[in-house]
Amino acid sequence: IQILLLPKDAADDKSVILNAVAMARMANCQFAEALHAVDQLLALRPEVPEVEAAPANAIRGAIEVCLGDYEKGRLHLVEAIEQARTLSPILYGQVLFFSCATAVLGMSQTDELVDDVREALRRAESFGDISGIAIAQYAYGTALLRAQNASNDHAIDMLQRAPTNSHTHKVITF
Repeated sequence: IQILLLPKDAADDKSVILNAVAMARMANCQFAEALHAVDQLLALRPEVPEVEAAPANAIRGAIEVCLGDYEKGRLHLVEAIEQARTLSPILYGQVLFFSCATAVLGMSQTDELVDDVREALRRAESFGDISGIAIAQYAYGTALLRAQNASNDHAIDMLQRAPTNSHTHKVITF
C-alpha cells in the first residue's frame, strides 16, 4: 500500500487511512495485507498519534492470535489496551473489542478482561457517546459470557442492549 499523494509529514492522515485499510483487510481475512498496513502505520512512529497506534497494535495482536502466535499476539493486545487506557473512552472500548473477539473465537480467555471492559463501559457511559457505549456493552457482554465466574444473565442483558442502542440511535451495527 503506497499513499503517495500525501506529504511526508502527514503521519496523522496516513495513519487513519492505514488503520482503515488494515481493518478492512482483517475483516476479509487478508491477514498478510492487514499486517503490512499495520507495519506501514507503525513505521511512521513517533509521528503517529496514539489514537492510531493503539488500534493498529490491537489489529496486529488479534491477527497474530488467529494465526497461532498466541504469545506475541497477546503481548500486542495488552500493549494496545495499555495505550488506549489513557485515551478516549470510545477508543478504549474499540481496542478491547479485539481482545474480546479472540475470546469469542475460542482463542483466548476473558477472565482477565472483565475489569477492563467494565471500566471501558463506565467511561463510555460517563462520556455519553452512544457508539462508544454500544461497543463497550458488546465487549463487556462478550467478556462476561466467556468468563468463568460471571453472571450469564448480566452478560445477555449487555449483549441485548448493544444492538438495541445501535438500532435506536442509528449508529454502528453488529
